[in-house]
Amino acid sequence: RTLLRLEPSVAMASKRSGGVLGAIKVGERNVEFAVSGDADGESVLLFYPLGSSRRLALLLDGPARSAGARLICVNRPGMGSTSPASISEASEHLDTACSDAAACLKSLGIERSSVLFFCAGAPFAFAFCSHFPHLLTGRIAGCSSWVSPADCSDARLFYKLGANFLPSSLLTVAAGFLANCFRSLGDFDSGDVALPIGMDEEALEEEAGGEGEDATVLLSPMKSLGISYENLPFPITLYHGEKDETVSLTCAEWLCDRLPEDSRLYCMSGAGHSEVMLVGFEAALGELCREKSLLQRLEIFENPVCVH
Repeated sequence: RTLLRLEPSVAMASKRSGGVLGAIKVGERNVEFAVSGDADGESVLLFYPLGSSRRLALLLDGPARSAGARLICVNRPGMGSTSPASISEASEHLDTACSDAAACLKSLGIERSSVLFFCAGAPFAFAFCSHFPHLLTGRIAGCSSWVSPADCSDARLFYKLGANFLPSSLLTVAAGFLANCFRSLGDFDSGDVALPIGMDEEALEEEAGGEGEDATVLLSPMKSLGISYENLPFPITLYHGEKDETVSLTCAEWLCDRLPEDSRLYCMSGAGHSEVMLVGFEAALGELCREKSLLQRLEIFENPVCVH
C-alpha cells in the first residue's frame, strides 16, 4: 500500500447536481438508473454504498465532468421503483443487480465501461466483473471497500455476529436502520470545501428499499455467491482510509492480497470511511479516466509506506 495525503479540489465544493434519471424494462421488471458527468466522457459504472441510490451519480456530476467521466448508476433490485429480484435470496439479488446494470449499459449504447464502487457496492462490482468481463475496459477502482466478515477474520465482531447468527428478517430491519442513519448525516467539512453526504430530503422520499437484501449479500461468503477474489478478470485499485472504523485498513490489506496480480491499495492518511468515499473517489475517477494521473490528484508523502 502507499500512504497518501488527501487534497480535495474546489470543484467538489459544489452542491449543485446535474445529470438525468431514466428507467428501462428488463422483461417484466422496471429498472431505474441515473447518468451524469461528461456526455462525451469515458463511461464509468458506479456501484453505490448502503444508504444511497442511483442519485449518488447526480451529486457527483461536477467532479465527473472535471475528470472527463460519464457516470452510470443503476438502482439495485427493490430500490426506489426498481423491481425486486424474482427470488428473495442473496445470490438472486446479486445476479439480478448485475444483469440490470448490463441491460442499462446496452440501452445507453455503451459497449465497454470502467467500474467504480463505494463500500457496500464492492460485492456487486466484483460480481459484475465476473459475469460481464466483455463489458469492461479493464479499469476498476473502489473507495472504502466492503470486506465480508464471513471471509475476513479481522472484520468487526458486530459484523461477524450478523453474518453467523441473525436471521434474514432481522438483517432487513438492521440494514434499513443503518441506511437511514447514513442518509441523515450532515455535511463533512474539509477546510473551505463542504462535501455533501447522502441525499437531499426530496430524493430520500423517492429512493429507498432493497437494503435488507443488500445486507444478506454483504454478510455472505463471497464464494457462496460465485465470487472468487483471485479469479476476477482484472486488477483493482483500492483507496482506503488509515482511520476507517467501519472496515479496517487491515481488512483492506487482506482483500488486496487476494485480488488479481497488479492490484493496488492506497492508504489515505488520517481519513475515515466516509471521507475516502467523498474525497478519494476524485482520485479514482482521474485514474479510471486517465485524464489526470494520481500524482496530479494527490500529494504523496515524501517517504510513502509501500507494503504491497
